[in-house]
Amino acid sequence: LIGVATAAAGASATSVSVRLTGAAKRLFGRMTAAGTQLNSQDSSATAYADTLSIPAGSLRSGDLLIIRALIKVDDNNSTNTLANSLRLGGVTVGTQAAHDVDDGDGIYLEAECFFQTAGASGEFHSRCIAHVQDDSPDTTVVFDQALDTTAALTVDLVATWSAGHADNKSTVKGLTWEIVR
Repeated sequence: LIGVATAAAGASATSVSVRLTGAAKRLFGRMTAAGTQLNSQDSSATAYADTLSIPAGSLRSGDLLIIRALIKVDDNNSTNTLANSLRLGGVTVGTQAAHDVDDGDGIYLEAECFFQTAGASGEFHSRCIAHVQDDSPDTTVVFDQALDTTAALTVDLVATWSAGHADNKSTVKGLTWEIVR
């Protein structure tokens, strides 16, 4: 069941109001293949190869977009730190501050983006919480971000290591987006 059609007494047969129920209120996308390891040889911000796309025109005024990412630190050099940023259409919606990570650490980012308006002059506000294994969470809040929702939007992640080294490796293990109406 994706919806319930209702019509008021005496209503025209040419239009019917449909109230969406259950899964029909949610659009989603998820990473379905194994992530690609990012081996950072320098300290500049480097995008992970794993991305998702939100189809053009999918976001509406009043929508809540939830983005979740799970990253594994495969290897790190000594006390090098790692920071990750979560982006939507090239706009940073959340950042995990630099942490001295250990081999095998998990990093989880979850952003909620509230769409005030949609369209070519869309605007959203976001809150992101990032957890690095065994450390206190980082929170990022962003207000009044402009975003053209008429175009397809890429969801991606960017890693920044404090120093370049062959041992600095991390992999995106999970990446999802979900629109709640």
